[in-house]
Amino acid sequence: MKKFILITIIILFTSIVYASDIQIYQNGKLIGTMSKQHFEELVRGAENYKDIIEAQNSNRIKIIANKIEMIDVHNRYKCNFRISWKNKDQEEINYVVSDLLLDIDNEQGMSKFRIVYRDISEVGFPLSLGIIILFIFFL
Repeated sequence: MKKFILITIIILFTSIVYASDIQIYQNGKLIGTMSKQHFEELVRGAENYKDIIEAQNSNRIKIIANKIEMIDVHNRYKCNFRISWKNKDQEEINYVVSDLLLDIDNEQGMSKFRIVYRDISEVGFPLSLGIIILFIFFL
């Protein structure tokens, strides 16, 4: 009798594993089906996602920007960049390639301040350094 129950369980288990579609139930109701191939792809995707999150937490992300070019006179730039995640062996596990449009606005208060500061420091630093050297020399 025990052998019969064991054989029945094995047959039922193998029939579930080798079924063409996986049936998904919630609260006793069938809510959908999924093929075995689709389920396997989801499992592989979850493993890749886990590796990507681990790479982000371990700072194994590389961002490469190339083809930076001005596309018009009003300080608009176009940049093509690639973000890649690497595993522990420094092999690429995922990447994203994207184009980015940058508008650089020089009318902001901070950039005007930096321009004024730069102009003053170009004259002020050598002048103050010369005065300090002369002061030290006469002491």
